[in-house]
Amino acid sequence: MSPTYLSKILTKLVKAGMIESITGVNGGYRLKRNWEQISFLDIIHAIEGSASLFDCSFDHGPGCPIQKVVLAAEEKMEEQLRNQKMSDLVREMNIVI
Repeated sequence: MSPTYLSKILTKLVKAGMIESITGVNGGYRLKRNWEQISFLDIIHAIEGSASLFDCSFDHGPGCPIQKVVLAAEEKMEEQLRNQKMSDLVREMNIVI
């Protein structure tokens, strides 16, 4: 990952209040105090925005069977990502913070 791209991601996470930037010789980035409650969906929304992944260019209306399937799948994916917290990952990887 290029430093420029990483910097853009970190800037978005700072703006979302998930991490903070520390200036100076020993500076860098660190997680905010509420990091245990941050979900993977929160991170994705901070970086990518919260627009729907499915964007049909045709207006078939709410009865479109394809749209129903894709939107239901998107809802399930978002539910899974919302339920997975940063703290779950830290525990699984045995990281000490």
